[in-house]
Amino acid sequence: MPALLLAQQSPIAESSSLQKARDLVASAYDSIASKDGASSEIAKRAWLIRNSVHNQLSNKVIEMIDKFLVDFPAYKTESNPGFVVVRKLLADYYNFDAKKLAP
Repeated sequence: MPALLLAQQSPIAESSSLQKARDLVASAYDSIASKDGASSEIAKRAWLIRNSVHNQLSNKVIEMIDKFLVDFPAYKTESNPGFVVVRKLLADYYNFDAKKLAP
């Protein structure tokens, strides 16, 4: 298989979606911290998610986001979609399957 095709369909090519997830989670954290204070429980939890997305990215962050959305359902609404969008971007990223590359 040509390397270009492999690269275009690999998770590496999805780095723009990862950057979008990082930007969104940073913005969501900043909004929470300015509204509720950086030492509030919700801000601390948002910081853990933000830190994980930025520095320790693994698929476990999806579970962290799911728990956050259960504990803080206001961040699951259409008017507050940041964490939902981040979750979708990361779930799509981790659902990459090399078998999809086979002809």
